[in-house]
Amino acid sequence: MTTESRGDLLIRLGILPFLISSGHLVPVIGSIHVVTGSYEFPIALLSMICAATSIVDSYDSYKDIPISKRPKKCIWQAWMYSLWLVVLVTTYLTGVETSLRMYRFSLIGLGWGTPCIPLFSPSKGLHLVKPKSLFFEAKSLVVAVCMTYVTADVGMFYGCHERTTAKCTDSSLRARSLCLVILYQFFRETGISLLGARFLYWDLFRYCGHKQLS
Repeated sequence: MTTESRGDLLIRLGILPFLISSGHLVPVIGSIHVVTGSYEFPIALLSMICAATSIVDSYDSYKDIPISKRPKKCIWQAWMYSLWLVVLVTTYLTGVETSLRMYRFSLIGLGWGTPCIPLFSPSKGLHLVKPKSLFFEAKSLVVAVCMTYVTADVGMFYGCHERTTAKCTDSSLRARSLCLVILYQFFRETGISLLGARFLYWDLFRYCGHKQLS
């Protein structure tokens, strides 16, 4: 494996999933502010959501890489075990109730890019397909709804669990907040898709570097 391909894998399986997951923290912090009236940055909760979504995103990217080009198994396992360790520790620190609200939807992501749904077609017969391939153009909307409950719903639950306020019982406020986050997540997912394969930034950087050298 060349140095360039190692760099590609590092970007695709490590750095980009982390950066993409960091974008999910904005609605978490915002939703806590909605119900508490103050900006709070609970490290355990934010780390748990960031690590869990990084696992899903890294695993999804890993499944799309040809077997011959995947990193060594020991390196991949070390990366996954490290993220799972963060998830387990922060789950304990955050509390079971809050953590379970996140797991309801984040675990869906592990099967999102895995062929696990049987489908019959005249050309291929009975075969397994990825859940994300069934939704076509609605894929970004499905992801947006799931990630809204992973982030905003969990954030509001955490804020109300730590400090009960009048806003915690305002169902209309909660509904409006969730709708706004769905829009945020939808445009975010659509933007990533339009930019094409999360790897576009790295390809553009390499292209500009080659142009300057030539």
